[in-house]
Formats: sequence, structure tokens, C-alpha cells
Amino acid sequence: MRIQCDHCGAVAETIEPKTAGDGELEYTFFLCPACKADFPIAVTDKKLRADITEYQHRRNHIRISPVTEQFLRETEALKQENLKRCKELMELHPLALFFEAHPEIRERAAE
Repeated sequence: MRIQCDHCGAVAETIEPKTAGDGELEYTFFLCPACKADFPIAVTDKKLRADITEYQHRRNHIRISPVTEQFLRETEALKQENLKRCKELMELHPLALFFEAHPEIRERAAE
């Protein structure tokens, strides 16, 4: 899969996401290998990470076993709640402010 940077136009075949923590929060992001522009993916807290794990367990269960409609509805509701919470956390805790407070983390991630 080819990925093109929105800032400099450089193209990469793959880019590995980076993660960095700040207390209970964990930031997941990409850095352009050419210009080092950052692209946030997610901000999670402990509860959201637990809910994401629960969602993954439910998806795996759906793949290997018959499940009820109720189970499917609950799984979809959990997914929507997780997406909503992630969006809220990203708005409350922007990656740019995290990097501003911790420039050494951005420098390490860019290496």
C-alpha cells in the first residue's frame, strides 16, 4: 500500500505507527519518513483500551461461533462508543500539545 504525505508529497510503501504515553493517555500516530510531519491516529485512556480489547474479543468470537442478534448489536454499540470516546480524547488532548510538552518524544519517534 502506497502512502503519500499530505505535507511534502513524499510516498512511502509502509509506515509503522508510533505510540507514546503521557500518564494514563497513550497517543498513536504516524510520522512522515521524509519531512517528519505528524499524523494523529488515536488517543486512548485505560478504560478505552480495555473497551477496545473487549471489542476485539467479541469480533473474534463472532468469527468462530454463531452469536445472537443481541450480541451483534451490543458489539456494534461498543464499537460506536469506542469511536466516540477516541474522538473526544483526540479533541481534548491534541497530539500537537503533547509534542509541545514532550519534544524529546517527538525527536525519538522521528529517528
